[in-house]
Amino acid sequence: MLQRKKLSTTIGKSNYDYLHNMVKAGRAESVGAAVDRTVEIARRLDSRATLERQTAAYFKGLTSEARVDSVLIVPFCSQGVDGPTTLRFDPGETGLPRPSWLKGHFITTLKKSLLGKRLPRPLSALRMRQVSLAIQRAFDPDSPPRKA
Repeated sequence: MLQRKKLSTTIGKSNYDYLHNMVKAGRAESVGAAVDRTVEIARRLDSRATLERQTAAYFKGLTSEARVDSVLIVPFCSQGVDGPTTLRFDPGETGLPRPSWLKGHFITTLKKSLLGKRLPRPLSALRMRQVSLAIQRAFDPDSPPRKA
């Protein structure tokens, strides 16, 4: 259960209307939940902007040879829960001995020289779409939710 803190304040009419419309539209259970959702989106957008600046600075500092030597990776972890930016994979899909979770919000770059031998484990078109949507949600919290 989410721990709640009391907040008393006044807000502009248009913001008040926006929060109430979120409740009416079923996007939040209460005005408090609408405030939480709105702040969560603002925090994600702030994090996204920070990540974009850091990524741009990283690539700006690379030589053209180093840029060719980098790949984007999305890590798997042995623990996790399904969510907008995570996907559960069964052992048969990954070759790992236990279920694992792909975490789209941890997308990063890695030097190709650090990679081991590539093992062919093609994912279905549906699974690849789910991976793409998990990554997209990490960068754009307003993107459509992942569909099974």
